[in-house]
Amino acid sequence: MIFVYNGKFGGGRMLLNPPGILNDGYFEFFMYYEKLTTPEFVHVFDQAKDEGQNFYCPMGRYLRVKKLRLENHTLNSKQEFVP
Repeated sequence: MIFVYNGKFGGGRMLLNPPGILNDGYFEFFMYYEKLTTPEFVHVFDQAKDEGQNFYCPMGRYLRVKKLRLENHTLNSKQEFVP
């Protein structure tokens, strides 16, 4: 799961991104390393409602970036990347 933010609030004024600043030229990128189950996904948003604690989760990676390039690669049956 990937979140990209520019600003602090979203989804009905939830503090989703505590370090977010609108006019600093950066946006915040957060990626969870593993697929989340439904209870884990709900917990992420419960933490967001609780003052943005989702950003401090050890299951993911947080970055402040000016540019970001995401690429989607397909794996073949041998779990090798296919261009």
